[in-house]
Amino acid sequence: MEVENVCLQERETMMKRVLIADDDEDSVQLYKTVIEMLGHNVVAIARNSQEAIIKAYTLHPDVAFLDIKMDYRNAGIHASNRIKDRFPETKVYFLSAYPKDAFNLDLVNTDYDGYVEKQEFMSVVEDLLKN
Repeated sequence: MEVENVCLQERETMMKRVLIADDDEDSVQLYKTVIEMLGHNVVAIARNSQEAIIKAYTLHPDVAFLDIKMDYRNAGIHASNRIKDRFPETKVYFLSAYPKDAFNLDLVNTDYDGYVEKQEFMSVVEDLLKN
């Protein structure tokens, strides 16, 4: 019984609490399914930058996947800066259908942990959640 409790505690400490912010419902459902299949807990889904900020402040996720362009061009960047200001230990990864160089100037003074083009999500998500 004691060994079971230790294994459960180890699994819970490895499990990440994840926030997903994206205005595309199909993308959200795909990300959620994959993240949960990898053994992590999606604690919140947000449809816009304000909702992402509020949910991050309330739930303190370990990782946030933010669509860089939700309710306006820099929505994810705005949310990232607000989340990282309050919770610098939260890993923030931008998701976008656009290549990173489309946002290079916007990202100059932005605190974030990575940029993932949406078509690459499936191949990199497991590694991102290990950190």
